[in-house]
Amino acid sequence: MSLEQTLLSEQNVESVMQAFEHEGASVRASMRYLMQDKETIAAGLLLCLSFLRGQQIKGAVIKELKKVEPAQFNQGLIDFQLLCSIDGMSTNVGIIVLTESSTSELCTDLNRLFSYKDFGLNRLYILRPATLIDSNPQVQNHLSRLLSPEIGGSLIDLQMNALEMILTILFVFRGRQKYAIDTSDLTKYLEKENILSSNSIIRSLFINQIG
Repeated sequence: MSLEQTLLSEQNVESVMQAFEHEGASVRASMRYLMQDKETIAAGLLLCLSFLRGQQIKGAVIKELKKVEPAQFNQGLIDFQLLCSIDGMSTNVGIIVLTESSTSELCTDLNRLFSYKDFGLNRLYILRPATLIDSNPQVQNHLSRLLSPEIGGSLIDLQMNALEMILTILFVFRGRQKYAIDTSDLTKYLEKENILSSNSIIRSLFINQIG
């Protein structure tokens, strides 16, 4: 790839920055609702991780991202699989965004996750804002079991600022035609500004894998 192919023109940089400014403001204004939108958060995570496919972060390389099968048993609870290579060894991680506000529904979801290895997964990452972690004893009991070495789950805080950026990237990507930018422009900008590899949520996914 030539130097010209790796650089953004000043006009394209301005267009991408404008897109981030507009979509970022919209995301910040809607975070109260977006924090409860499992589908949108998962879509943002999947998109951001897809931009990092083949790159090495914290010793791990993303090899593949795919749906969790068999779908009839998962029913969308585990959002997608993250297949990585760490020192030549493969690991298959289930990514689940938990946004349930009801204690009973949350307990039901957590209870279903104990059998996550039935889907061929090695690890499970549960992503949920720390502010939404229920102090209910039953919830805490389920979490303690899921995070035990025997079960092998990890809990990742969907920190507000980091999540805002992930969702902003998603909406910029979805609106790229409106801003007259393409996927290549967005990719180059993300790399230039080191946006993805410095994001605390993204980094936590990889730190937990090798920790």
